[in-house]
Amino acid sequence: MPRRDKERLEAFLRHYCILEQWVYTLAGVKPVTFSLCHTKFPFFDLISQRRKRFLGWNTWLKYQPYFQNSRFTVFPDKGWQSSDWMFITIIDRRQFNEVVRQYSDDFQSVLHLDSLDAERLLEREQGLSFFEDTLQGHDGLIGTVLGYGRNNAWQFFERSQGKEDMLESMWDGDLMSQMLDHWNKKPPFASWDLSHLFYPSCAADKNSEESIAFRKRYQEMRDTIIRYYEGRDFVEVTLSLLNRRLDDPSPLVERKML
Repeated sequence: MPRRDKERLEAFLRHYCILEQWVYTLAGVKPVTFSLCHTKFPFFDLISQRRKRFLGWNTWLKYQPYFQNSRFTVFPDKGWQSSDWMFITIIDRRQFNEVVRQYSDDFQSVLHLDSLDAERLLEREQGLSFFEDTLQGHDGLIGTVLGYGRNNAWQFFERSQGKEDMLESMWDGDLMSQMLDHWNKKPPFASWDLSHLFYPSCAADKNSEESIAFRKRYQEMRDTIIRYYEGRDFVEVTLSLLNRRLDDPSPLVERKML
């Protein structure tokens, strides 16, 4: 890989895997993640981080054909974009299949399909949105595939229907503040590293068994991810995770079990 391509790809992957938390999807604990990417800039904007991320996205598209057999699919959500930005979605097909199978009654009650097939749900028609069209914009299904917990997701949906709830932030405010303080101490031109990796955040029934298990799972996986990457080339490790096939186990889950 040419040096310039690797530099652009590393900037892209560091931002999206760490700050946008794609690495949890690569690790095998979060089925779906989506993130904003700006696509339009002032003509004088030559060095901004937004431009660098967009260049990194185009570099990824250059190499994406080498990952056709990957268990992961990475795509711009055509229904969620404007002339200035787009949303990029990464899906772990294996995890997605398991979630659809586990909560098949939920999916069928919303989508009303003749036959519920997770792989067919991922066959998007050009110009349609995975979230707004495939999942019909249903907060219960969206929150479930984003890995926030089925009950949390459906309580969030019920809130949108006017039902009272007890939802609050999944994580303690002090923990959030500590992480933000750490982010703010990063030198302006330094790269993001895995010490900046936080946890997926959502509205939750904070004291439920589901939410307690959620926090424990991500706290353990964050530690596992940091150990897995330690002393290794960030781009090479990330691409090796992306290149796993559908039936390949997650080396991070295996390492956690040792």
